Amino acid sequence: MIKLKDLLFERYSIKPQDLVSVKNKYGVSNFKNMIKGGIDKNSKLDDNMKLYLKDLIDGKVNMKKYPIEHPTFFNEVEKDFGEVLGSIYVANNGKIEFPTSLTFPLVDFLVHDKNKIRQYSAKGGKSTSNTMKIKDIANIIDNNTEYYSLYKDTFTYYVMDILNQSSVKDAALNLADVLNISYDKNKQDDGHERYRVEKEVINYLNKEIDKFNKMINSILTIDYVMTKINSKTGNSTITIKSAKNIGIKFRSKNNAPTTHKPQGRWKDKIGFQVR
Repeated sequence: MIKLKDLLFERYSIKPQDLVSVKNKYGVSNFKNMIKGGIDKNSKLDDNMKLYLKDLIDGKVNMKKYPIEHPTFFNEVEKDFGEVLGSIYVANNGKIEFPTSLTFPLVDFLVHDKNKIRQYSAKGGKSTSNTMKIKDIANIIDNNTEYYSLYKDTFTYYVMDILNQSSVKDAALNLADVLNISYDKNKQDDGHERYRVEKEVINYLNKEIDKFNKMINSILTIDYVMTKINSKTGNSTITIKSAKNIGIKFRSKNNAPTTHKPQGRWKDKIGFQVR
């Protein structure tokens, strides 16, 4: 029987940083071997999981070989191990690097070719995980004189600035004030009212989403590598979206109050979802 705490807290440590040193650059063949070595040393994986991950790297998955009964495992493979699979997929003859510095906002890994560095952000196949932090976009603009001059007085930057400076609970209310969206100011602490306002704000912003799309596509120099794990076959499907051709929309992961959570769930600010 699977316990609730296992569904919520089970972690397998299968991000690249868990399996290899991120201080080095790797050719594809060497990277595969190093990752496999890291998998073998991972005490959080059982033998079936280890064999599956190594076969997944080589594209030789046969689910009959390794019965895996943990439902959270494949979710984490898609979300975390996708960085490994994605980097192998796009590297070709380049060298793979996983940056540890904030000088590469939004970037999960780099590929060094002879005359250029390609930057990538890895995303899991589920739409809820394909998110982009608004503060990262704002940081890129703030740290680039040309971008800042271009966008500092725009509606898009104004919205992002309010979101960045607001708390999770106040973000929608603060935007409602400037967008002329009405709400009962005597019920600012009421979870139902706050959730209603947040939905209305998101709907308003998504009607203006083309403005945000144009801004983001003009400043990003990275591509998105999307990894999806087939729940039946265990195989991976990897697709690439150019940063010059991505689509976004506003989303929130917050929830309205329920019997079990009378105040609702308020953990995430309104953000961008990559489509």
